[in-house]
Order: sequence, then C-alpha cells, then structure tokens
Amino acid sequence: MGRSEKKTDWLGNEYIQHYDDDDNKIGTSVEKTDWYGDKYTEHRNENYEKTGTSEVKTNWRDETYTEHR
Repeated sequence: MGRSEKKTDWLGNEYIQHYDDDDNKIGTSVEKTDWYGDKYTEHRNENYEKTGTSEVKTNWRDETYTEHR
C-alpha cells in the first residue's frame, strides 16, 4: 500500500515523499506552475527521473477531475 509524507528540503521547498510497503523511498511529487500560471504536480521516481505530471482540470459540465500524463 505504501504511504506519502509532506517534507521540506534544505532550501525550504515543499514536496511529497512517497514510500512503498517496506518504507523504501520510491519517488517524489512537487507542485509547480507553468508559463501560463497554471498549477500542476510533477512526479519523479526514486532516481529523480521525471515519470509524469498531474493537473486538475474542469470539463464542459464544470466538473473537476485530475488528468495524469
């Protein structure tokens, strides 16, 4: 099942550290803002390689959902 924990790096930047069932670090998630001012979350694996992004969006019925890429 694993777990996630909110942390702060030595520069004061917040991130989410993800752990597996054995409490091994398996990746991180960081909130970011793109050039247009839209917020998204960047996901990285335990080797700090980018594995994807998540973004909250709204459909034509004004319902929100999270899009993963």
